[in-house]
This record gives sequence, C-alpha cells and structure tokens, in this order.
Amino acid sequence: MNDIVDTLSLYFGDDYKINKYITIHNPTIDDIVRIGEQKYFRTLSLLTAIPSDMKAMLWDNKINWMEISDFEFFGLISKVLTPKDTSIFFGKTIDFSKMKWGTDKRTDELVLFQIISNEDVIIIDKFIYSIIVNVLRKIHGIKPKVEIAGTKTLTKILVELNRSDIEKASKEPFKSSLLPLISTMLNMEGFNYTLQQIRELPYYAFMDAVKRTSLIKSTSALLNGCYSGWIDGSKIDKKNLNWFREIGINNDNS
Repeated sequence: MNDIVDTLSLYFGDDYKINKYITIHNPTIDDIVRIGEQKYFRTLSLLTAIPSDMKAMLWDNKINWMEISDFEFFGLISKVLTPKDTSIFFGKTIDFSKMKWGTDKRTDELVLFQIISNEDVIIIDKFIYSIIVNVLRKIHGIKPKVEIAGTKTLTKILVELNRSDIEKASKEPFKSSLLPLISTMLNMEGFNYTLQQIRELPYYAFMDAVKRTSLIKSTSALLNGCYSGWIDGSKIDKKNLNWFREIGINNDNS
C-alpha cells in the first residue's frame, strides 16, 4: 500500500484526502509543540499499532496476538481514541471511540462506522484503514514489527518480554526526542532555517532534513577518504557516494 502515498506532496506539507469525511492532516513541528510531544506520539502510536505491539494486553484478554488482524485490533484500540486526541490528524468530525462494527451489505465485509446524521455515515473498511495507517507511517517513518512465535514456550516468552517493556517504559520519565534534533539542526552549518521557520516545517520535511544532512556529511567523509587515499574506493558501494539517493525517515518515538 505504500505506493499510494505521494511523498513529494507530503514533503511540501499537503494534507492527504481519502474521501469527503476523512482527510489526514500533515502535521508541522508547530502542531506537535502545541499539542504536546508526549501526547502527540502516544496518539500516533495507538493509531498505527499492530497486535505484536500489545501482546501482553491482548493475552490478558484471552486473545492471541497472532490470531487477530490489524484491522480488528484497530477496532479494539479505537475505543480510547476521542476527537480530543485525534483532531490533530483528522479534525473533530471523526470520533473513533464511538465507532461500531457493522457489515457492508454490498460486500459482506466487516467495517467500522459512525453515524453523523440521517444522510452521513463515516465508514472505515479494511482498505481505508490501510490507507490511514500507511500515510501516518510514511509521514513518521514507522516500520511495523510483526512478531510470530512458533511454539507455546516462545509465545509466553514474547508476551512476558512485551509486558516487561511496557512496564519499564511507563516508569521512565518523558524525554523529548525532537529537542536534541532541533537544537542540532539549528546549530548545523548550512542549515538555513531560523527557530521560527523550523516550527513551520512539515514534520516529514524536517525529519528528511535531519537524515539528509547526516547522509551528506557521511558521504563527504567517504569521498574525502577516497581522494586522500585513506579509503579504497573500489571497495565502496557507489550508491553510498550519491548525495541524492533516496533515504528512509525513522523516528524512535513512533
């Protein structure tokens, strides 16, 4: 599904319209500052989570994470997502917490729906869900990690590891991951944005700048090493010498 996402449009900060009811807002750094970084990434993690991310919670509710689809899992998680949380991405019309399960009479497909009025119903089927999560993941550089256990022993081990990780994370004080990135970029030679201009940047574009700056510096170091004779250029993959190559955008918070 990632091929449906226009990354150039995301880079310029355009919102992503799915239909007349659902448009995904392309957030700026200022959006994150205003809503609060901790709250922002918590909501994002819930919207994009997969069963593997919450093995212990599912297990405690008699559900094996390997036996529930991502869409069905989203239906469970959505119950805690109110407009107060999700308006940063979807505005205030959609209320995921009020969505119910239903069946599309045309396809017999399981769907989530919210009645807005006698004539307006917001429907999220498996396809629309996949668009939503893929757009959000693309903006934030999220790569879902699917974990499968082949034995009962490994299943229990993974559940307990997940439980331990969640408990540990809940006890750790929140630390901003954006602050050191912004501080570094603001003081980076050649990064020609002021602090206020950084606030106005789309998150996607800012994280691209972080990665691109690192790529340019590492590529320059390789080239200088080749020219000086310190590095054998014949043993280097030529794509690693290209400043313009495609890069991934990853964010540990998400």
